[in-house]
Amino acid sequence: MRVHIEDRDTYGGSDYQAFRLGENGKILQIAGSSFSFDQDLIPYDEESFHQWEAQMDTYLNNCRLLLSTQDGEMRTE
Repeated sequence: MRVHIEDRDTYGGSDYQAFRLGENGKILQIAGSSFSFDQDLIPYDEESFHQWEAQMDTYLNNCRLLLSTQDGEMRTE
């Protein structure tokens, strides 16, 4: 799963993509979604965000770490 979050004062957005390994070892995207807001165009709606976030939680609860580059260090655990 890949997650990107950007939260600014007047705008922001979040997106995720969920992946799995296929039978042949290839990485397959199985889901993805995004949520965005802009004070001038799309007002932030907390209830809508929580509904969107609940979709992502389904995948987070079943994820296993394959590779991480957190803090610039490559990890597999």
